[in-house]
This record gives sequence, C-alpha cells and structure tokens, in this order.
Amino acid sequence: MKLQKYEEINLKIREAFEKAKSEHPEKFERRIDVSYCCQTFGWEPIPKSIERLAKYGYKYIELPGQYGGPEIGPHTQLPEILEAMDKFDVKCSGVCVLVQEGFALNDKNYYNRQRAVDFLRNVAKFAKACGGQYVLFTPAAVQSRPQDGGDWIRAVSTLHDCGHIFTDEGVKGAVEPCQPGGAFLVTNFAEAKRFIKEVDNPGVQYIYGDIDHIIHTEEHLAQAILDCGDQLLNLHLRDINGMPLGHGMIDVDTVIRALYLLGFNQPGHFATAEPATRGRMFEELPEELKVMRCRDTIECFREREEAVLSA
Repeated sequence: MKLQKYEEINLKIREAFEKAKSEHPEKFERRIDVSYCCQTFGWEPIPKSIERLAKYGYKYIELPGQYGGPEIGPHTQLPEILEAMDKFDVKCSGVCVLVQEGFALNDKNYYNRQRAVDFLRNVAKFAKACGGQYVLFTPAAVQSRPQDGGDWIRAVSTLHDCGHIFTDEGVKGAVEPCQPGGAFLVTNFAEAKRFIKEVDNPGVQYIYGDIDHIIHTEEHLAQAILDCGDQLLNLHLRDINGMPLGHGMIDVDTVIRALYLLGFNQPGHFATAEPATRGRMFEELPEELKVMRCRDTIECFREREEAVLSA
C-alpha cells in the first residue's frame, strides 16, 4: 500500500535521524532541556509553581512577562522567585509575554508603540534578573484585528529601531508565529523569517514555535520544525486537543526526532510544556489539574525520548 504524504515525510525524518545517530552517536547523548510555562497553572504565587515543577523533575521554568508597572506584575515577586529557584534547583529558561491591545508593536498610535517598547524593555530586564535566556512575544496583540494596511511595517520599523532593548539586557528576542485566531500579523514560520529579516536587528533573530499553532498553519509539524532551522529557539509542547502530550494524536516520536536533528539537545534550546489555559490564565485552578499538566507532559516526553534514542 502506498504511504500517505505525511507518512512518507515521517519515514524520511526517521531515516535521517537513525543515520545521524549511527554516524555521530556522541551528538545524541545529551537530553533535551524541558521547561514549563507556568502561566498554565493559572493564578498562583510563582514560588509555588517552582516547587511543584521541581517535584516532578523539571529543571527549568518559563516565567510570565506581564509587566503592568512598578507595582503590578510577576517582577514584584522577584526576591521570592530567586529564592525558590535557588532552593529547588530550578532555573529560568526565559519569559513568555502575552501582548495585549494598547501596547502592541503594530499600533498606529505612537504612544501605544512607545508603551510596547517600554513594556518589552521591562520584561527583558526581568528576564535578565531571573537568569532567563529569551523573551518571546508576538508583533501584534493576541486575538486582535488589523488596524489598517500599515500593521506590518509599523511593527517592523519599531523593532528595527528598538530591538536593542534585548541585546542591552543580554537576552534573545524571539518572535512567536500564531495561527490567525491567535495573533494576525505573523501566522507561520515563513512569515516569521521574513519579519525577522526585515526587522534587521541583532536583538531579534529567533523564532519561538508552538505545536498548537504549527499544526494549523504548516503542512507537516515535524518537517516545519526542521525547515525552521537554527532560528528555532524553543518549542511549546501541547497535544492536538490542548491537553498535555500523550492525551491526543500528536506524533511525539517524530517531533523528538526532528528536534534532535536540529541539535535541540544543546544548551540554550528548550522544549517547553504549555498545555492550553483556555482563557483561565488568571483564574485559580484545581491542584489536580496543575499536577496532571506538568506531570503528564514531562513523563510522556521523557518516555518517548528514550524510546526513539534507544531504538
């Protein structure tokens, strides 16, 4: 029976993976660093999130970047966050930003674009203070609509002039493509590459992938990961139904093979759990849901990782 197209791609990736593993086994010894986006725990003190993640084997946490001013936002917990990370031996991989209307890079209002730059600058400072390596963001606000025909060029121009806010703090700026229902401006890897090229600023050179968005905008999940190349800094992990890996139909094995072919098991790259919040990011969630999300993701990822590496 003739293979379906996606099966043919899966097979090619598997063959490339096995060939590379056979020829250079030393490159497959180190395991991929797994982080967790703590915003999916809903509303709780970040030190509590750190303690839970350590219990289930995580060495990294992705912190929220919701700077609201000097007295509003996760940065106000900085001493407690640093103390908890030290106590439980958990490091910050980076910071995840939820861009909202009124401070987006594409806004046609000059003052709002300045607010966007100031916001990202403060998030970059927070990331540096926590030891994080990146700040991920979308060029437009999530769930926003185009303002006019100038959204793209305004976002590009603003970042071209102000992308130094990331290099000033020694962190990497990473653009996250979102499916059109998430953020309209950069919706796939090709657009992300074009956006970064046009921005032309050393502070903004990386792409942050998300399985949920990739499966809606790319032809093949794992092939899209490979095609992204060295620009792919991180990958948000969730299954096709928004649940933790292993609760849906995502081909985790092929995703892992693609990540290893990219060299994702080197320091500075992260596979980051982000089971869907479904609008409940700022609500209190039951403890059993939080445990299920973090425990099931890392158990599935590590189990499948060992399976493909030992095959």
